[in-house]
Amino acid sequence: MPAMGAPLHAGASQAAIASPASPGAPFAVDALVLEAGQAYVAFCTVDVAALDRSLLDAVALRLEEGGSAIGRDNLLLSATGDPSKRCPGLMRSFLGEVLVGPFEPSAQTEAADVIAAVIAEAEGALQPASARIAETEAPELHAPRDGASSTADSTVCVLAVASRDAKALACLVNYALEPALPFAQAQHSVSANTGGRPGAIALAVQEALGAAIPVLFCNGAAGDLASAMAPGGDTGESAAELGRTLAGAVRESLETAGVREEVVLSCRTREVLLPPTLLGEMLPVTTVLQEVRLDDTVFLSMPGAPAAQIGLLLRVRAMMQGAEHVFLLGLTGDYLGFQPTIEEFFAATPEACCAFYGPLMVKWYGDQHLRGKTAQEEPAWMEVPALGRFASGFGAALERGRVAREAIAAHWAPLSAALDQAGGKMPGFGDVPKEFFSVLSEVDAAQATAFGKAGMAVHVRREFADFTEEQRAILMGLAEGASVPFDALLLLQVFSHPERLPEEAAAAVQALNVAGCDFFAN
Repeated sequence: MPAMGAPLHAGASQAAIASPASPGAPFAVDALVLEAGQAYVAFCTVDVAALDRSLLDAVALRLEEGGSAIGRDNLLLSATGDPSKRCPGLMRSFLGEVLVGPFEPSAQTEAADVIAAVIAEAEGALQPASARIAETEAPELHAPRDGASSTADSTVCVLAVASRDAKALACLVNYALEPALPFAQAQHSVSANTGGRPGAIALAVQEALGAAIPVLFCNGAAGDLASAMAPGGDTGESAAELGRTLAGAVRESLETAGVREEVVLSCRTREVLLPPTLLGEMLPVTTVLQEVRLDDTVFLSMPGAPAAQIGLLLRVRAMMQGAEHVFLLGLTGDYLGFQPTIEEFFAATPEACCAFYGPLMVKWYGDQHLRGKTAQEEPAWMEVPALGRFASGFGAALERGRVAREAIAAHWAPLSAALDQAGGKMPGFGDVPKEFFSVLSEVDAAQATAFGKAGMAVHVRREFADFTEEQRAILMGLAEGASVPFDALLLLQVFSHPERLPEEAAAAVQALNVAGCDFFAN
């Protein structure tokens, strides 16, 4: 039997925090707390380029110490992705510090105090409420980035909450817009503005709904998107135009949405393992995934800036399981960087150079989210063209990798040690890719060696990995089955045939005196 609904209660609040980088341009914090049947969920957006798990944990700790019903297990903390709000000090993870600057305890403490206070105020304002959930399409507001796939997710999802006397309380808008800048541009100065696209969207939605309410803009799967409305730059007027266009779509979608006063509400938070990388524990080895259900609507957290293809896969999977609406919350709960499509990973575009978790993040999301699949459903990766076309080869390679796990590790260990001894640099393989420059300024000598290996793998992907699509699928399956970094397997395969490399590179590989492993031989 379906679960019985319970009366909905909601509260909302907002505030601003002075930015350490740009004191004249504070970043907004908006919170919405829902309760039904003693189940509590808090959505909170912070108008910054990114946030990571350390900030989530700091906010949750303050709430729990204050006796709040909101904590780490039912708080969805999201960054809007505004690239002008690269506020230093807020993130403690390696990727976060590279993106926004060194961790500063006092800056994070101040931010966590304000964010927790905003959420607590929203919780304290809980009152009987109603919700409207709607969606529409807005394909004209973004376009694929150069080098990315042609896939884009143009769905606008809206959650509007009002008091029982129809007074608007808050509005949550989920749409994929160009996210924070990639690593290659992370150190470039960006002039402060008054809120960028998220701020313009919030203001326009307030005007469209006729209420100065908290508007939570949650970015979607936008890792490989660009703005179609601001090709020459994100000016104030272009942001305002985008805001007005999106706000009009929001208002129209809500006009026909039904009103819900009783709902079924739940939240599930899990800590999950991430794919292995050549950088080891320099990067997070686990992350947080969150899933909220409100009647027939699903909210899924995505800890980073995934490619649109990843979001579309999750949307389709959720709808196959009965969801009517699917909110895809990028930059939520943690920060794992850009997660490209398989095709862009192998093309090694500037953005994909720093995609350290490998080419199969689309499969990782499919495996980890929406795990209540029926036995008859096919694996999520079957719906990814680059894998589905070679399903038998990929599946066989998965099993082969599991069986050969120890043998593959035994091949990789001496090659890894030899590359470490070479300092991560080899003749014929070029220097570390220029996309790593801003990263290398933040690392010590030991870390730089690991980045040297990662940079070599990027160079191999760009210059020497001329595999067929089927061979790519086999390599990905082997790496997945053996639980080894994909780049490690890539280096093993390419180095197994030094005679196929240019003369200088071949001599460097042979000088390592390490046996390779040809994974296509059997």
